[in-house]
Amino acid sequence: MTASAALVTACIPVHNGARFIGETLETLQAQSYPHFHARISVDLSSDDSAAVCRRWLRDPRFELCEQPRRLGWVDNCNELLARVRSPYCFLLPHDDLLEPRFLERMLESARANPQAAVVYPDIQTFGRIDNLIIAQESIRGSLVGRLRLFLTEHYNAVAFRGLIGLETLSRAGLLQHNPWADFSEDTVWLMKLVRHGELIRVPEPLYRKRYHPHSEHAAWLDRDRAERIQVWSHHCLELAAQALDPDLPAHQQSMLLQAALERLLGLGAKLAPFSEIGQLSESERQLLVTAFCQGLAEQLGADRLEALWSSVRELGGGEPLGAAAAGRDQPSSDAPSGGLRGGGSMRPDGR
Repeated sequence: MTASAALVTACIPVHNGARFIGETLETLQAQSYPHFHARISVDLSSDDSAAVCRRWLRDPRFELCEQPRRLGWVDNCNELLARVRSPYCFLLPHDDLLEPRFLERMLESARANPQAAVVYPDIQTFGRIDNLIIAQESIRGSLVGRLRLFLTEHYNAVAFRGLIGLETLSRAGLLQHNPWADFSEDTVWLMKLVRHGELIRVPEPLYRKRYHPHSEHAAWLDRDRAERIQVWSHHCLELAAQALDPDLPAHQQSMLLQAALERLLGLGAKLAPFSEIGQLSESERQLLVTAFCQGLAEQLGADRLEALWSSVRELGGGEPLGAAAAGRDQPSSDAPSGGLRGGGSMRPDGR
């Protein structure tokens, strides 16, 4: 099927994926819904990734682009997303797999939920972390409600594997970079998407994520304690800056600022990717929040940030550290050491 006639574009970024990409493309070709266009972008690789992908060009639904220089995962994804013209698209990294009804069920949900920015399934893991289900609840309702829930509940980028409408993609734009090897920019991008609609869960494990030592995710977590804390602070700062829309009423901005702080400190049952965040001493929490507030002041301006904190105090939120400054104990993350990010439900029985 030509790109212009397809209802869905599968965007498949590849880098040194020769070991996995054949299996990934097999699961795409086997979809019960056949009317898709598959665009593969092979980032400059040192293995036979491109040669493996060429075998699939016998199927007219598949198209291959070989990049002449190294883009990195963010720009390789952006290269694919920028070319989407079909009503829907989704990203499929070179080492993940789809269940046969993935597209069929995603399209059914998208049609039933026209207000959705993204519809997404549960994820079943395999490889180094095997047979866990990662599920995250839908985010519905008003803009402020969606932003707040995203800040406090969505640590896993589960919806990154979902079906996205072209209108939402056009309004939200592409992924961005950060100075920490683009740590969790998939999650930051989802925050941009949730500004334009709801995130709707399809509670079926229709997507299989492979955990292995050479994935981008594994590299994100391979850091010492001090760097993990720095990386997490920067991540929360990115999300807070996006959430704090100056056109929102002050009390709503203050609610979102409190939510960003809850995320920063790993409050509640759904913790950060790094277990250290839930185990910081009071002095470490003070330093973390100080760095976070300094970063926000640089982005928002000191006067605006102080006005937001004043509104927080009026709403009964106390000082910036809130309850965390009192030094109450936080539970440690129950995410496996192999790198599952906190949040969502993870069930070893696969149901």
